[in-house]
Amino acid sequence: MLGSRQHRTATIFMKFNWNEYAAEACGTGFNVLVGLSAGVFNFSPAFPVAHLIPSQSLRLLLTGLIFAGSGSYQPFGLARLFCSR
Repeated sequence: MLGSRQHRTATIFMKFNWNEYAAEACGTGFNVLVGLSAGVFNFSPAFPVAHLIPSQSLRLLLTGLIFAGSGSYQPFGLARLFCSR
């Protein structure tokens, strides 16, 4: 049988919403993946975007729009649909 202190710790531990934390971690991971991919895709000389859009300012704008677009899905809870099952 658990002691009073152990029982209290276990009760506090169980009150955490682990599904919510997992969904947030998946959403954050998705944003990092999309942001890094957009930066590499738009600024690497191996990809044609650097040659098609020579202006660095326009490529920065494109990278920001892609990154912002990836984060716009999170308020609708799409991370919860895919990660917290």
